[in-house]
Amino acid sequence: MGLLQALHLFDGVDIVNSESNSAADQALPAEQQPKNDTTSANTTAAITATGNSDTLDQITSPEDTLGAQISNQIESAASAVAGLSTSNSKVENNQITNIQNVISNIAISAAQSGANSQDIAQQISKEVIVNPKGLVANSVKQLANEFVQGNPDEVNIAAKQIGSLIAKGNNIQQTLVQVTNKVNNNIKNIKATEENFNKVIIHPSITTQQKTEITQTVDTIKKAKQEVDVPRIHIKFDSHERNLVLRILSTNNFRYEMPFSKFNGAFTLDDNQFRVKILSGDGSVKAASVAPMFKSGKVGERNFLDKDVNNGKVFFSLKDIKSGRYLLEVYIKLSNGAVATFARGSVSIR
Repeated sequence: MGLLQALHLFDGVDIVNSESNSAADQALPAEQQPKNDTTSANTTAAITATGNSDTLDQITSPEDTLGAQISNQIESAASAVAGLSTSNSKVENNQITNIQNVISNIAISAAQSGANSQDIAQQISKEVIVNPKGLVANSVKQLANEFVQGNPDEVNIAAKQIGSLIAKGNNIQQTLVQVTNKVNNNIKNIKATEENFNKVIIHPSITTQQKTEITQTVDTIKKAKQEVDVPRIHIKFDSHERNLVLRILSTNNFRYEMPFSKFNGAFTLDDNQFRVKILSGDGSVKAASVAPMFKSGKVGERNFLDKDVNNGKVFFSLKDIKSGRYLLEVYIKLSNGAVATFARGSVSIR
């Protein structure tokens, strides 16, 4: 057997022997594998799920660990704070997801300190629904806004501290207000240090050429005027949630391509629709497409999916999409007008 004939096919793809220009090029079939189940490890790690968007593993939404009834209450509370109403329910509202996550993470953190997570989530939700512009609602909204502005670490730390204090019997309203105010002030100070390039240390032993390169690099960074918080994108379907990877950033002048594998992180999307969630960062969901993947390694024509907005949430339909393996892409318009393409390859649709 020749060397080329002995090569192991990677996920059914053969870019060496297949006739890529032939009409006989075959579309890759969907993987025949069971859907991934939510594990106890995922549930335990749910509080940090929104912060770990670099992983290609299954993600469990914080709200999903609390049960359907509590999750619905949290969603109602989040909708009230986000200003969702019958008149604007068909308008994309990404605040809802982050508000849900704040409430859920506080409840889960309280449970880690001995409290009942469902009771805490229920108490916060009821207080928010009764007074969507009150102190509790305002504090939750502030934390959610900090998440949107690219400060997920600080928000998750705040949620842990709030949950721990509530579990010890501290008043919910007082705790939320005090911790949120302190966190907001601290974030401003932290951000100022992170973005400070006015004072830098250049080691004396560094060569003149290296010093010049460092100075030019720092000067370029300091001249940048507009900050754009690129969001993290998840898709949710059935009881599963996955993150998408930033593949391409398109501006008026440039197209930035990020490292991306069409084959790593494959999963099965066995549902007739999926929801797109924007976590952290600023943007709006514009479109989604699927393109068939072929044995030759080529990708076929993009099929743009029907979009629906329901209660502020964005969904895409997979109706009429044939069973097979696809490159899934979601297109997000950023605050500066650039378009970010988030993707996953080898997604099996059945």
